[in-house]
Amino acid sequence: MSFMKLFKKEKKGKDRGRAVVDTTSPAMPTQTPVIPQTLPHHRILATDVPVSKVAGHGSSSDLPRVRYMVGIDFGTTFSGFAIHRVPNEMIGKNPRTSLARSDSSTQIIGNEDWADRPGDVHSHKVPTIIAYPHGERSSIDQCKWGWSAIQFNDTMTRIERIKLALESTTPEVMRPVVPDGMRPVDIISDYLACLRREMMHFIASHFPGDNDLSADDMLICMTVPVGWSSKAHHTIRCAATNAGLISNENSRHLLFCYEPEAAALACIHESSFEINHNPSLLIADCGGGTVDMFLARLDASKELEELTLGTGNFAGATSVDARFNMFLRSKIGMRAFHEYKRSLVRHYAKLEQEWESKKRTFSGTQDWLLQIPNALSKYFPANKVAELENLEILITAADMKSFFDPVVDEIINLICDQLEQARNLDGANKIEKVDYLYLVGGFGSNRYLQDRIKDNPGIKAMVGSVVLLQRPEAAVVRGAVWFCINSQSIRKRRARQTIGIGVQREFDPSRDLKSEITFRDPANPSRAFVSKAVLCFLAKGDPVSSNASYKKTGFRVPRDGQPSIDVNVFVSNEVPPSAKGMTNVPNPEPASK
Repeated sequence: MSFMKLFKKEKKGKDRGRAVVDTTSPAMPTQTPVIPQTLPHHRILATDVPVSKVAGHGSSSDLPRVRYMVGIDFGTTFSGFAIHRVPNEMIGKNPRTSLARSDSSTQIIGNEDWADRPGDVHSHKVPTIIAYPHGERSSIDQCKWGWSAIQFNDTMTRIERIKLALESTTPEVMRPVVPDGMRPVDIISDYLACLRREMMHFIASHFPGDNDLSADDMLICMTVPVGWSSKAHHTIRCAATNAGLISNENSRHLLFCYEPEAAALACIHESSFEINHNPSLLIADCGGGTVDMFLARLDASKELEELTLGTGNFAGATSVDARFNMFLRSKIGMRAFHEYKRSLVRHYAKLEQEWESKKRTFSGTQDWLLQIPNALSKYFPANKVAELENLEILITAADMKSFFDPVVDEIINLICDQLEQARNLDGANKIEKVDYLYLVGGFGSNRYLQDRIKDNPGIKAMVGSVVLLQRPEAAVVRGAVWFCINSQSIRKRRARQTIGIGVQREFDPSRDLKSEITFRDPANPSRAFVSKAVLCFLAKGDPVSSNASYKKTGFRVPRDGQPSIDVNVFVSNEVPPSAKGMTNVPNPEPASK
């Protein structure tokens, strides 16, 4: 299997050697390494933030004294925030025993009145768009962002979907255009700075007595898609620091939570009906850029245990947008389409708002007569002039379905995959029928998507009830606040990767070269070892308890009195042939820290 080196923890000393695992001799007691769970807010062998001191974990003394619990959903197409003002008598205390058990008294509020929001659009979030004057980075006072960035002029350079620049797995067709001289982390920093400024205005208007707030007065949870790399998490942390959301990159005041997990917390704490009998819940978080799944069981204490390995992909509403744009290009020609965006920016901004409204409200039956501006006619190709003589394009319900169906099919496949995994679980965890399927996220509020899911025969047979929230687009950001209040609400997760440490195994002439020998046993020089193995602590898909640690014994050091060793940590996206056993690694692939 393929492993990558994640991190090298080196203790300097007079002598250094490598960890040796001898499975045939009695173990010698040594100090054993500790590896925390593979969650976004933990770091493997981190020295700057001790695992036991991560904000929101452990005893109340580990919690930072904060006045506000803040959830931030930095989305592909829309972003937003929600806040909870900690009662004065609770500041500095552990909220798990009070707030998380009394949902009715826990007030979470967010902005719904964004600047320049179209009158016919009601949203808890704002577009993830920022526009720079003359294509150059400037102060946030000169930038346009959110709804204001859509109504820009020819001197502004608009950047959207910048979140998708963080992951190398993003399909090329969906990757955002980053202007020369700009970096994604800088653009995200600017957008988050604008969002922070709006958030501070919102707090000042609702809680005028709270003045001179600093970053350390807040505990922030930012939500991230399932499957994001640690590099993407680090970039977001850097951007949050630059934006003033946290005081430094290692701040304990920033947590990460997977988007469908956050949505799950909102579903259970804000349910319109009583959830009893330890039910199983499948959360389908259908957002703008990504779709993520989370299947869990809810216990009597409103804590969740993930039952399967969460899955996700890029089958969000942005993929529907891409198919609409391809359709439009085929109707008016490539040159006209580019001039529409480049030269007729105000007309194109109006088209975008009209498309967003049609996309949100599409239920499967509506046609749409799209009006084309007259100024665009001079760019039509010769073979399209007659067809577009009336400057109208009829987009039928069948056309609209052709934009939606490939994306909806992918979402249904993801849901069915989770349901099939539930059926294949071992023992008492096996689930023949999931009690509740929650559809959340901005795209999750679309009627056509909802009906396709509810009418699917496979889903009907394996789901008790499909639940539609009153405000599905706000579930993730509100759930992020619940995660701040009790970050141990997710009691058990499934490991996203296999983790192990590099060790030596005995030389095997059938598969090793003599030149690869790195150590010989001083007591028995005929026993040789090679550094070509990884001892797995945790296999992908294993259940991981909140704030868990893993220990291994049985290590030997090559020489008596040796003061230190090097420990190399490896990760893999594959399940080892022998789970948690020792796996051969012919050529471990190095990776950045």
